[in-house]
Amino acid sequence: MISKISNGMKIKHKYNRGLGLMEIVIGTAIISLSLVGLVTAFNVFMRTGFSNTNKIQAAYIMEEGVEAVRYLRDSGWSSNISALTSGVPYYLLFDGSDWDTTLTKVLIDNKFERNVTIADVYRRDSDDDIVDVSSADPKTLDSNTIKGTVKVSWEGSGSAQNEISTVVYFTDFFNN
Repeated sequence: MISKISNGMKIKHKYNRGLGLMEIVIGTAIISLSLVGLVTAFNVFMRTGFSNTNKIQAAYIMEEGVEAVRYLRDSGWSSNISALTSGVPYYLLFDGSDWDTTLTKVLIDNKFERNVTIADVYRRDSDDDIVDVSSADPKTLDSNTIKGTVKVSWEGSGSAQNEISTVVYFTDFFNN
């Protein structure tokens, strides 16, 4: 800003002192906040990605468990499936060539625990539909069908326990 004095002299007033410093401080703050936001978003994305990785691995392990029970059924219903006690969680063990069941906990990749629980299946006498054990309908035990529940659990972030499961009905259609 320039002012005129009555004798014609011009005086310069410098009001822009420190404005450059303010611009630097504000610019640095904006850049810092942007970087903090980006780092936070990156951490959230990575945490979500690792969580999804565990869920995907668990889904594959669960599907492998279903296939292992199918293998046990196909290789001998009476020796592998009928011999199991209903309601007891069994762990699947692969020895390199064969699947087997055990009562001893088995960890997969030192993280995932998979078990299979077998339940009896009852059918309604009138139409042969599968019914619940507590059903009041007249029912008959179907010794050639079982209900298998394959469950996979793992420890998530912190000490949270995660779990997925599926229910599959298996039938002795090979009569073995």
